[in-house]
Amino acid sequence: MDFVQTLTRMLNETAKEPDGADVLLPATILAMLQLGPGCRVQSNLDYIRRFRSADRFDGQEEYYLTQLESAAEFIIKLGPSDLKIDPDEYRRCTSEPFPGSP
Repeated sequence: MDFVQTLTRMLNETAKEPDGADVLLPATILAMLQLGPGCRVQSNLDYIRRFRSADRFDGQEEYYLTQLESAAEFIIKLGPSDLKIDPDEYRRCTSEPFPGSP
């Protein structure tokens, strides 16, 4: 969740006007794609959901976790028709699975 908090802070520092979730989710998706296959995002999210006590989440932490989960779900379900890319090009670019995906 620190990942999204840091990303939010960076976006706020560089933006001329506040953008909110309209920019945060796409930025989170892009940043997660840059992480590479070894970071195990999905398994980390599963761990947080299973073992972190719900009473330890405040509104902001829950929002950050939701952003991470939304970005991960988007990337996992992404396909060539969603990107309007040639299927062969898509397969070439996605030879590595998304970090932590099944």
